[in-house]
Amino acid sequence: MDEIAEPSLEAPLGDPGALARAAREGFRSPQAHESEPPSESEVAGRIRVGAWLRGTSIGEVALVDADTISGVRMAAAALAAALPEGSEKGQRGDASLILDVEVVDEVERLEPGGLNELIASVELGLHGLVLTDTKTKKSAGGWPSRAQREFSGSAQWVKWLLRQARPPGVRLPESVRVDRFRTTHVAVPVNVGTDSDGAGGVETLVGGLHVVPQEGLSQRRMLEAATYAGFWLLRHRLADGRFRYEFQPGTQSWSRADSIVRQAGCVWSVAALATAYRGGQSKAYQDLGKTFADAAMQSISGILDAGLKRDGPGRLYYIEANGEPRLGAIPLLLLAVTDLRNESFNKDLATRLTQTLLTVQRADGSFGTSARGLEMEGSEKYFAGQIALALARRYFVDKKPRIDEAVSRALAYYQDWWADGNADLSFAAWMLQACESHYRHTPNAQSKAAAKQFAYQMADWALTFQHGASHANPLWVGGFGKSPGIGTAAYTEGMIRALVIATADKDFERIALYRRSVALALRFLLQLQVEPADLAFIGGEEHRGGVRGSLRRRNLRCDNAQHFLMATLRASAVLQDADLKLESVQ
Repeated sequence: MDEIAEPSLEAPLGDPGALARAAREGFRSPQAHESEPPSESEVAGRIRVGAWLRGTSIGEVALVDADTISGVRMAAAALAAALPEGSEKGQRGDASLILDVEVVDEVERLEPGGLNELIASVELGLHGLVLTDTKTKKSAGGWPSRAQREFSGSAQWVKWLLRQARPPGVRLPESVRVDRFRTTHVAVPVNVGTDSDGAGGVETLVGGLHVVPQEGLSQRRMLEAATYAGFWLLRHRLADGRFRYEFQPGTQSWSRADSIVRQAGCVWSVAALATAYRGGQSKAYQDLGKTFADAAMQSISGILDAGLKRDGPGRLYYIEANGEPRLGAIPLLLLAVTDLRNESFNKDLATRLTQTLLTVQRADGSFGTSARGLEMEGSEKYFAGQIALALARRYFVDKKPRIDEAVSRALAYYQDWWADGNADLSFAAWMLQACESHYRHTPNAQSKAAAKQFAYQMADWALTFQHGASHANPLWVGGFGKSPGIGTAAYTEGMIRALVIATADKDFERIALYRRSVALALRFLLQLQVEPADLAFIGGEEHRGGVRGSLRRRNLRCDNAQHFLMATLRASAVLQDADLKLESVQ
């Protein structure tokens, strides 16, 4: 991973307060703008002002003006004049209405050696681009925020622009001029009080997203972030306690898709919140604990009623999903009932779920894909760690030697399996958690040492996939993987557990490495959670606390909230404020 340094967030040339003031002034004085739209080949002085209301774009005006402030005022006035009067979309008094203002700051002429070099020279969400064919005079331009929102990567975006500028756009000829630019981008609430510089409620964005500074992290913020995600889940439950699956801002609708495995994972995260708050000293904390515990029990009951069967071969428990008998949700459901610690509610259920998981273990210690004719849902890279973790957590409660022995055998098998070329981030995310629970609770000294070494192998390997603080795009700092997204939350769950092991082991070098990794990852993850400034791009206030799947995708899925919740909640219990600051983890 790159050497730690403070993420580069250079102050934009445009003054956010001045831009906000001009946008509000123009919007409140509607005036038709009759000039021709700007030529795509013009780069300097480009201005874009859009309006968003509860997740819907309701209009946009683009122009070129050498005087940025005057241009923003003019574009906002033209936008206001174009909005339909009297309709819902034209309600200028709506508190959720924002102006999306983006202006060009820096322009640079590039001379790339070819298409691949051009693709490598732009960061999605950080750079805008204008391609102009000097022979045909055709141009195509793209703003950073739109590129981030509408394209899966730089390659797709650049090729799309090239096809517009010079069909068929299969290569980059010398006749194509390339201008790369950066912008100041601000979200301006129209109907809020303003302070002396006009910046009241204004959020500076990069690629259409808020960038979270590392110094903004704290233990309290982690707990609050987890709690907001938990309440988002609770607000969007069905009558039977199960969670609505995925909100799609583009259509302002909920997907009909579902996954019983992800439902069980969400229940576990709500149960974990209940446990975190239940032990609080204040009545307010205890009341929150009860709220989440009651919700978790209702959701578990909903899953039981909807699909849990008690009459499988050998009296195994299984979930019937889409008419098929599946075992994949069992370990997550067991984690939920274990974390609730309500024996009057779950004792018999926990015993039967545990027995089911013990049954799927093979003689070599691995976990099978089926048991007595019932199939496991999902890949082994997920369910192996989930089962091992569920059993390790259950041993902490029951202290039954057979359960501890099953975890020991599983970790021994999968450590060899990992060494045989099966290294995988998703596998590590779950198996690291199993290693930590086993390391802390097993009485078997040899198995304890093996769990520690296996955890170190997986965590050290995972670090190589994290984007360090020197990454060119501040949005990517701390994320894991080729195109970082919510998967970073799952990997962070594992890295937190590796940190717990290193702390108990007094391995100070790894403590510093893992703490640094977790601190950066949490900074990245906070960008995915919907905050008040994001609501105009997503929907109504009911979606505060929801979690996007990636920097690009606005969809809010229940398991996004689950993984985010678990990462931030575990971090709030393990890290102090100083641990989350870069200077303390170098």
